[in-house]
Amino acid sequence: MNLQADTVLTKRENQIAGLAFCGLAKKEMADKLGTAYGTINVILDKAYKKTGTSKLNELGAWGGKRAFFLKGCR
Repeated sequence: MNLQADTVLTKRENQIAGLAFCGLAKKEMADKLGTAYGTINVILDKAYKKTGTSKLNELGAWGGKRAFFLKGCR
């Protein structure tokens, strides 16, 4: 895993990284954001490439270190 420190995520990628940090599964993310499960997968693929991660928990940890989205995990 080659983490990219200076990566900028889109608003939606950032939201999903935040939900990953909170421990939500992809289906839960789709329900919470009102989008399709397949859309979550597409956005995750883009975020993984940008951040150098390959798993949901890695993306959450990547974002957690940057505190872009830490408004509480509800």
